[in-house]
Amino acid sequence: GHRPSRILNFRESITVMGIVAGKGAGVTHPEDLADVPVAVQMHTGSHYMVLKELQGFLPKEDIQVIQIGGPATRLRALLDGKVKAAALMEPFLSFAEMEGNLISMAYYNGMVVAGEGYDAETMRKIQGILRQAVDLINLDKRKYAHLLLNDLPEDLRPQMALDDLHVERLRYV
Repeated sequence: GHRPSRILNFRESITVMGIVAGKGAGVTHPEDLADVPVAVQMHTGSHYMVLKELQGFLPKEDIQVIQIGGPATRLRALLDGKVKAAALMEPFLSFAEMEGNLISMAYYNGMVVAGEGYDAETMRKIQGILRQAVDLINLDKRKYAHLLLNDLPEDLRPQMALDDLHVERLRYV
């Protein structure tokens, strides 16, 4: 249904997303994903990216998505063999690449959306702080990249080093 909200601007983080298939899935090219459910979180960047990416390779009716949830849940479903393919972003994307095949990759720039009754002055202050953070991160992305590894489930963190993370993919504007 309709939720009163307002798009304020683009997010500062331009998210790299990839479609990754498990090594044993028999999927190595986008065309191999015809009628194969790809794990996404419905009506979010992962969902929209999969549709956009695969429409360049497959007829619309051959593109299948399945609601799995957030990136950690999608990564776990991929690693456990519950799905053949999943849409992931960093650091989940780099982790999955260690264990699977990168099929497709794109950048997605989401929106900052505020609900009804948001405080415009507070939002302006937050945006100012975020602009400062973007400047600091862009001076040395590697200095802050280790913080992304904290997004991985605790049991997976020891399996991934900072050198395994594709820091060059990170975009902040």
